[in-house]
Amino acid sequence: MPSSIEWLWPPGFKGESWNPVTGCEKISPGCAHCYAELFARRFPESASYSPNYLPGTARIVSHFDRLGKPSSWKRPRFVFVNSQSDLFHESVSDQFIGQVFATMWLARRHTYLILTKRPERAWHWFRSAGWLAVNAALYASGIRVIPGGTDGPNWPLANVWLGVSTENQRFADQRIPILLELPAVVRFVSYEPALKPIDFSKAFDPSWRENQNVPDWVIVGGESGGKKARECVGGIEEAMRSTHAQCRAAGVAYFGKQMGRPWAKEHGDKGKGENMQLWPEDLRVREWPKIVAPVT
Repeated sequence: MPSSIEWLWPPGFKGESWNPVTGCEKISPGCAHCYAELFARRFPESASYSPNYLPGTARIVSHFDRLGKPSSWKRPRFVFVNSQSDLFHESVSDQFIGQVFATMWLARRHTYLILTKRPERAWHWFRSAGWLAVNAALYASGIRVIPGGTDGPNWPLANVWLGVSTENQRFADQRIPILLELPAVVRFVSYEPALKPIDFSKAFDPSWRENQNVPDWVIVGGESGGKKARECVGGIEEAMRSTHAQCRAAGVAYFGKQMGRPWAKEHGDKGKGENMQLWPEDLRVREWPKIVAPVT
């Protein structure tokens, strides 16, 4: 469905959410007030509904009937894959992930963004079952390609961006290094909900790792989920200002998404603090990394 997420609307693209998987489980503090959980509670008939999204209670569903959706979109789109879940959740089979990647390769006019809190699973998938799963999915669809050949999918897929969510320094230090090991044309960090300040100096310094990779893009946003949304320690304005300065110094694209509901309530914004006209002028920055022209 068309998405209202601000970072899905670069010039020339239409933002879209595609949820071949629904349902998730909470694994870190940023999950506490999950907007997907709030959505599921509002619409209990949804296949993603589960009480509290707590470990052992969630219903994780792989929707085979949704795999063909991207092929029906004619205009190039910026697609958030699994806004209601995590493609690399442990309950999603290697084979189904392969089918998702095969779909993205076949519908190459779109750019796909995959965001995960489980980069360890992604790392293992790419290094073990990934290639075979994608080619098996293509073979089952009647498409014959030579593994590793120029006519078939190769890592990284030119139209797939990979990202991790992080809410504080602990999970930035844990997840970003693994992200930088994954094969992707663009690697991005979603610092949302921003709960505590993050020092990105190691993430932005290639000398800390053998592969020399650094994030290409950082998205920052305060917490939006419900009445119990939390303010960032030290204030969301300072977290955004610090992150923007770090990105600018490192040549990394920066996107200020929203201030969050606590800030919005304090500043007379009835939403989640996404109205940039109410922000301090120096924080009104929304950039995207370079986007490869889609295959049409």
